Amino acid sequence: MFGIIMGLISTGCAMIDGIKRGYESAQGYNRGLQRKANGTDNTNTYFDWRGTRRDLDTGEIRFVDPILNESYGQDQCIRDVYGNVVRNLSEERRQAKFDEAKKKGDRTVVLYDKNGIVIRAAKSQNIKDYCEGPQFKDLKNGSMYVARRFKLKDLKKGDEIDVGYVTFYMNFDGLLVREADSVTKKREQGINVPSVEEVTAFINKFNTKQGYENGWYNCKDKMYHRDNFGKLDRLNFYNVGQFYCNENIVYGDV
Repeated sequence: MFGIIMGLISTGCAMIDGIKRGYESAQGYNRGLQRKANGTDNTNTYFDWRGTRRDLDTGEIRFVDPILNESYGQDQCIRDVYGNVVRNLSEERRQAKFDEAKKKGDRTVVLYDKNGIVIRAAKSQNIKDYCEGPQFKDLKNGSMYVARRFKLKDLKKGDEIDVGYVTFYMNFDGLLVREADSVTKKREQGINVPSVEEVTAFINKFNTKQGYENGWYNCKDKMYHRDNFGKLDRLNFYNVGQFYCNENIVYGDV
């Protein structure tokens, strides 16, 4: 008799505990819906009674990378229990920024990724991951660039820095595409920057050296080490960085 009573008590406690857990999970689910609705959390997740993060739609367990990852050149992602990427939050934010800039229409590019981490480089050069700098995305054709600053002419005493220097967008083939939006804007405002003709002449000169000669810094033939038989071996990272003019990086939006 005593055993039956204890069994009933245990069953009752388990039922109460189960109801409590279900209630706590339901509350967590509702809080997740509220965060999604008010825009404070775009992960589409909630925390159950155990504190486990779950998908609002499927109930599947989810893990969210820390946003600090972006400072190390890695995207913040939502992952499943196997580590597979379910959503790339960093890419979603970049794309939203791109779409917003495209609507405004007052720029030719948007600062797509500001962290200035090493990024992919030219496939035509068979080189990977040594073109550095914040990434800009062309609002018209979607091409990706970095920004580089060069001196077009010598400065006279008392001249401001913009008189002789120009910032350009560079593609992953190491070629200059055009002057930065900030340079065009300064010229339109009457600020003394090099003329359109001077900029065009510099681009042509630079791209000739980069594309058809030995590179702007005369290092194109030194981007690979050679083995004892004279064959191309591993990358010479210093000279690859020289080819992509990493020392001329411009950080921030231009």
